[in-house]
Amino acid sequence: MPSIDQETSQPTEGRTYWQSLAELGNSKDYLEFIKGEFPEGVDLPPESEGRRRFLQVMAASIALATTTGCHWPKENIRPFANRPDGMVPGIPRFFATSMDLGGVSRGLLVKSFDGRPINVEGNNLDPISAGAADKYSIASLLDLYDPDRSQEVLKDGKPSTWADVTGMLAAKKKEIESSRGAGLRFLTEASSSPSRARLKAMILSKL
Repeated sequence: MPSIDQETSQPTEGRTYWQSLAELGNSKDYLEFIKGEFPEGVDLPPESEGRRRFLQVMAASIALATTTGCHWPKENIRPFANRPDGMVPGIPRFFATSMDLGGVSRGLLVKSFDGRPINVEGNNLDPISAGAADKYSIASLLDLYDPDRSQEVLKDGKPSTWADVTGMLAAKKKEIESSRGAGLRFLTEASSSPSRARLKAMILSKL
């Protein structure tokens, strides 16, 4: 057992506690054990240059370890084969459009980057919206980037083709025409769209 001298056992600043007799003796073997158990820099004073450098290195190593699992998927960027007139890559373009809500159409302005809409604003030239956009118009942008949107043609939850869809619609069209629309119902919301009104009139004239 290491010797314990009188000076070590009588601290000069307040009361001191030890976890073991080896720590109290502060022998060479104990110091070697502590050096191997704890990394270098832990016992440095908080305000010392060595401790700050130690913390910087530790923080950098942790940051590098976490970034290895956070990388962007590989994507290929290809230019337009025939770039549309007036389109400059990286320069936003604005398109005037409208959106129905409760049967009332309101004018909007959509900001687009390289063909991808990124923002919806009110159109100052529209007398109804007067340059303002409500929360429904702004949130409608999220529908374009909804990850749950169907990515392929499905029939009864199973992959299908557009040829199957076209054939099914053609057969259903003949069935409806032969029965003069008996049992046919349309469930729609209120709309001020002239195109929808024209389609409605066309269907009624045939049935």
